[in-house]
Amino acid sequence: MKRFYLLFILSVFSIMPLAAQEFIVNPWGEDKVTFHGAGTDKDGEWAIIYNQSHEFEEGYTFQAVDTTERYIIFRHEGKLYAATHNEVEFSSNNPDNVVNPLSEEAQSRSSIAGDFYGSMAAAYVVLLLLAAIAIVTFVYRAIKLIILRPIVLIAIPAGILLISLIIIFGYWKFGSDIFWWCDYDRYGFFSSLFRVIPFMAVVAAQFYSIKLYEKVLFIDKEYDENGERRKLSIKPMAWSIILCLPVTLGFFLIMTFMGLHNSKLVELFAVILFFVTLGFGVWRTFKRNVATLGFFHGVFVSVFAVAYIIGCIISAFALIVLIFQLIFQILTVLGCLLVMACVVPKRTYRRSDGVIVEEY
Repeated sequence: MKRFYLLFILSVFSIMPLAAQEFIVNPWGEDKVTFHGAGTDKDGEWAIIYNQSHEFEEGYTFQAVDTTERYIIFRHEGKLYAATHNEVEFSSNNPDNVVNPLSEEAQSRSSIAGDFYGSMAAAYVVLLLLAAIAIVTFVYRAIKLIILRPIVLIAIPAGILLISLIIIFGYWKFGSDIFWWCDYDRYGFFSSLFRVIPFMAVVAAQFYSIKLYEKVLFIDKEYDENGERRKLSIKPMAWSIILCLPVTLGFFLIMTFMGLHNSKLVELFAVILFFVTLGFGVWRTFKRNVATLGFFHGVFVSVFAVAYIIGCIISAFALIVLIFQLIFQILTVLGCLLVMACVVPKRTYRRSDGVIVEEY
């Protein structure tokens, strides 16, 4: 009997950390989230019940019944629900000996960076920076006050660089979820359609921001000795950054087709090809900017251009994905209508006035 009590006490203490796990609903980009019901299948594993759901407000606290790799199972009003790891945070009320089952990615969403990108704060900061760059450019070109030139030449690229770093860091940390405010899966077709229009305007402004910098940079001398407009060299570097990976992957595919992909020499050549493709455009950009602006200013602009290009690529990629999702949805609806038109039989009859009418 003593052995039974000992085993019972040990089993109780072994499940206490799990029973004490407390979580707080922390939706990404919203102030509420919908969780589906949970139940067990014939094998005793947790399964999602999609026809059962409930909406939970941000800040709702619950105790975990069980945890899986993707879900936290909890009970609410007598029913079981499955909360996704990315939509909750581990409560600070948990004792120190309670293990946090959330992944590092899920935990990062409850950090300061997660709060920044999981709200409209990041989008508002980018919009304010773009507006500030435009205002500074037009005001400076209007008054042409020479004393402000050093400040403007630092402020504009600093703003562009900050925009790029916000996008790059957010994408590296949270992926495409930083564009949650125009996500098709979250808002559906029509809401995403209306949100993609301002998104296109923001991406266009991000691309054009470098042109505003050129207008300030070359305000004193817009044309060179040959009568051509002076401008920064960006395209060679941009093309190299865009093409370095596809060229390398294409080379690997060709070698795989030829049965040579396991060769160390092929791997070495692929690495060389990657850096040659990347380095050629970068070198041309550095060379042209140094020739136009001088060594130090040319190097500064070229280094800053790297972040600008990567930020633009990420924004453009997210926009293209969203547009393709909308186009695919439109084509799907049109395809369904076309199939219905072909499958549904026509009904032909003659009206009293003798006119033959066909209806579906």
